[in-house]
Amino acid sequence: MFWIYGGGFVNGGSSPAVYDGSKFAEKGVVFVSANYRLGRFGFFGFPELTKEDADGELGNFGFMDQIAALKWIQRNAGAFGGDPSNVTVFGESAGGFSVSMLLTSPLSGGLFSKAIIESGGGRTNLGGQRYLSTAAPNGPPSADSVGVVFAKSLGIEGTDRGALEALRHLPAEKILGNLNMASMGQPGYSGPMIDGRIVLADPESVYLSGEGWRVPIIIGANSLDIGFGFAKDKDALFAPFGIYRDKAVAAYDPTGNGDLRIVQYSVAMDHMMVEPARFVATVFASEGVPSYEYRFSYVAESMRSKWSGAPHATEIPFVFDTVSAKYGKDLAPLDEKIAQTMLSYWVAFAKTGDPSAGNTPAWPRYSPATDMLMNFTEKGPVAEADPWKARLDVTADYVSASAPPPAPRMPPSP
Repeated sequence: MFWIYGGGFVNGGSSPAVYDGSKFAEKGVVFVSANYRLGRFGFFGFPELTKEDADGELGNFGFMDQIAALKWIQRNAGAFGGDPSNVTVFGESAGGFSVSMLLTSPLSGGLFSKAIIESGGGRTNLGGQRYLSTAAPNGPPSADSVGVVFAKSLGIEGTDRGALEALRHLPAEKILGNLNMASMGQPGYSGPMIDGRIVLADPESVYLSGEGWRVPIIIGANSLDIGFGFAKDKDALFAPFGIYRDKAVAAYDPTGNGDLRIVQYSVAMDHMMVEPARFVATVFASEGVPSYEYRFSYVAESMRSKWSGAPHATEIPFVFDTVSAKYGKDLAPLDEKIAQTMLSYWVAFAKTGDPSAGNTPAWPRYSPATDMLMNFTEKGPVAEADPWKARLDVTADYVSASAPPPAPRMPPSP
């Protein structure tokens, strides 16, 4: 199993205690994780850099590292008792978006046989419809132009060879800057982009075209997952739903008395994480590919007075069974039991393609007709029809109706 950590492509690493893969190894899995470049070292464009190797792989250097790690696994897994023909990639948040990239990139074929996406969306790229060298209609500026903005912020003018050399002589601290999860939207950082070699388009376009790599998949999100909403009132919140406004109000605020902050959070997380997960599960299942959807709703006993649901990333120590490292003296027996169960599902899926292959409650394959998922709750894993179906249906209708025409697959040559 190859783990890809999250952190918005600006933070993260493979060394935190909650990412310790020992429990996977104890169950007969060869566990691999690798650091990949982040921030401007991982995702950067500049006109002269693009011209330097116009036919090469540019811009998404962090993704290149992930692909290189998977190639390393192909070459070396056997030496550790692993099977290079049975590799499962899994990741959370930016790591989940990375798994989507691997599922849709022409350069990752044959490098893995199964995939798990934890809170990684599924419709869009995390950086939006950003191209390496040109801006999409009504889209963000190109990565190359963002690189120019960054250079100017450090007193480097122009876009010629001299400017590129000046960038290359900058100390690492200058390039890193103050990038973090709070500042990643600054003008001088692009994040991942559509480069024409590794990333050809947004995942949704690739999936709907029938392209990409169809392998068995587990995908899902948390019950209090991440999302961003800034509406000043409910009229502003529901206005974008257009002709589906009344359905949205009925699904998200049926009494009309819901707290704006809570209702808005539900709308935002469904749009960013929860509905896209169901979308991917639907596409794969509709093509006969084994697909399993989950929702992580379990809240550690010590946090139940603070959290109304399971926040973004809180499933990770349960998947890895590293809850003791996460919760320490506050760890409860039920926390440990849920962790052992989740680990068993992930291991069974990695070994066989069926998460129910272990001694665990049966996890039904996803089908659009039944809309069944596995909900990890305080009662344990519960296979049930999605209780949020009405919410996700109206979100899917809104997303489909408001989607812009597909942007060009390949960015024009610089």
